[in-house]
Amino acid sequence: FVQPPVLTLSNKASVPRFISPGVYELDYTLTVTNTGKVPAPNVRVLENLDCVFEMDKADGPIASWSLVGAPRSGSGKLATAKTFTGRAACNRDAYESSDPFRVPSETALNLTNGSGTLEPGQSETLRLTVQITQKPWAIGGRITLDNKAWAAAFQHNSVDLASAQILAAAAD
Repeated sequence: FVQPPVLTLSNKASVPRFISPGVYELDYTLTVTNTGKVPAPNVRVLENLDCVFEMDKADGPIASWSLVGAPRSGSGKLATAKTFTGRAACNRDAYESSDPFRVPSETALNLTNGSGTLEPGQSETLRLTVQITQKPWAIGGRITLDNKAWAAAFQHNSVDLASAQILAAAAD
């Protein structure tokens, strides 16, 4: 029996910064840690911001969103992916699932490029800033959003993120 790595993920959003009426910036900080006893190879951190901002829902409170600059890696243990946009069709069933192995497979959702390994006890912190514009009816009201991301270690660093290749996964 080969022991798998164990990943944990912390996903936090800042207090929104007011830019103008209905326009705010949010800073996201995602920290992935290998709490296991073996290395976690080919680690990817994924986030579907279209799901976070409910772009799939006609009655969602956000009119639009955009990245403010590129995502940043704290230590460089996990390199950021140049292809990250955070935009993909929202699979609500997988997004709302409590199973962390239901990792999205779209390349545009990869915050990291999958080339990095976290040794036991190592962590990496990723940061990104997003600007949101509220729909007119939502301006001035309180908005609560469910921000979910995933971290997964894979057997191989491949474009095909088939679930059979996942060694460990966490969601927050």
